[in-house]
Amino acid sequence: MINSQLLAQVVLQVTLSSIFICLFFFTYGKTQEEKSMERQIEFLIDDLVGETGTILSPEQREEIRKYISNINPDTSAEDEQVKQSNTLVWKKTVKFMMVMGIVGGFVVYRLWKQSTGQGMWKSFSIKQTVFEALLALCVVALTEYVFLTYLGSEYITISPNKIKAQILRNISDYIYA
Repeated sequence: MINSQLLAQVVLQVTLSSIFICLFFFTYGKTQEEKSMERQIEFLIDDLVGETGTILSPEQREEIRKYISNINPDTSAEDEQVKQSNTLVWKKTVKFMMVMGIVGGFVVYRLWKQSTGQGMWKSFSIKQTVFEALLALCVVALTEYVFLTYLGSEYITISPNKIKAQILRNISDYIYA
């Protein structure tokens, strides 16, 4: 049977975990994603340049790799759009976290104040409930950190074969256009 303490624990754990995951994504998760993207670009460049091994000397391949790595097109307009979009997402996330915190906190507070000691409304210690929720949050935080650091950041989403196919299509369109 569900009692007020169990319900308060679940609500508080969901509330704290939701807020933590949002904050974690916009801090640590964002930096891990940027590092992962850089590794994927290096992987793609190595794969593309590595294919030229039978045609080019190692020095020529290294020059191509350096040239590709140093290409810096002007993306300031796109960067500004991305920044504005990310700012909007952050503002929505802050609103979400505030609503989660207020609603979750209110529900837990009402459950605690309404607990009478009888039936479902068995009285409970708010300190113990908060402690257990924080302990569960530590487990969630550790899991998120380990996953993003050691597993998620190693996942490769770039398909060199798709990139090569697109390059060949672009060359073909250029030649036959």
